[in-house]
Amino acid sequence: MSAELDGIRILIVTSNTGVERDELLVPRDQLRALGAHVTHAAVEEIDVHTFRHDLIPSEPVRPDMALSDASIPERSTSW
Repeated sequence: MSAELDGIRILIVTSNTGVERDELLVPRDQLRALGAHVTHAAVEEIDVHTFRHDLIPSEPVRPDMALSDASIPERSTSW
């Protein structure tokens, strides 16, 4: 794991359906590999229905939290 983005916090926000799988997972995984703390929030904390090529259903992805549970710390040195 690289430390290039160590200490950086990133929030990815999606709906719970109609999400292109690679547009969610590729950046999420690459950012994590660079050391960022990445959180995926969806409208609801239930599986996100993903697709390939906009039409082919793919595996569901479980978000880390519901969007309503996401918050910005009062004071953060990461910003």
